[in-house]
Amino acid sequence: MNKVIPILFFIVLLLSSCGVVENPVEDITTVKIKSETKYKVNLSDLSEKQVLYKKNYSIDQNLINYTEYYSNGSVKSYSEYLYEETKTTEEQKKFDDKGNLVGILKVLSIVDEIGKIKEKTQISGDGKIILKEVYSYDAHGNLLRKEVQNFQVGTVLHYEYSYLYNNGSLIERTVSEKNANETVITKESLNYKQDEKALQIINYGKDGSIQKIRTFYYNKYGLISIETVADLNGNLFEKYQYSYIYY
Repeated sequence: MNKVIPILFFIVLLLSSCGVVENPVEDITTVKIKSETKYKVNLSDLSEKQVLYKKNYSIDQNLINYTEYYSNGSVKSYSEYLYEETKTTEEQKKFDDKGNLVGILKVLSIVDEIGKIKEKTQISGDGKIILKEVYSYDAHGNLLRKEVQNFQVGTVLHYEYSYLYNNGSLIERTVSEKNANETVITKESLNYKQDEKALQIINYGKDGSIQKIRTFYYNKYGLISIETVADLNGNLFEKYQYSYIYY
């Protein structure tokens, strides 16, 4: 858990909860990241960019701190990380857009022997548990279930995951979200565009229609350089740019 997950696999862990995918970059050079910055690109003026976040890493590739920004450039949140053998602690401070401290949060993540998260707990500044997430995996390390208990509003959500592969590459993920009132099933499919060094993730709504298409373009190291969000017809909703400093 205390190692940096390669950026492609980090995306797939977020969107498909499985790290067994085919990288669109064939030859990946191992580099050590010192910092990563994500920008939102203004679609009306492609030269104008807004900083969304910045991550700083140690030489052994532990995430040291994470800063998120408002559109006016002020700090929205600032997190520092402490690593132990089976536990990661995140100390997060939240600010309003005028720079005033509005809250302190601690996130404790318990991991197994191969670094997969088993439990994640959010604790408020006064020591009260806000949220708890419990994860379970199959024999191959794929996420099968996640339970999210919100102690503030008294709700419990259950998520179940299933996967479809083609020649060893993940091509589809289905998520079943269950609450007290209904079950919502959504689907995401992955399209590898090797010639463009890109990965498309197509998001479907509960009615089966395509909601958006998110495309990630990679640099020669296999790290994201550009991210776009568009509709089925290619109309661009959002564009992001990533920059890195290496050791």
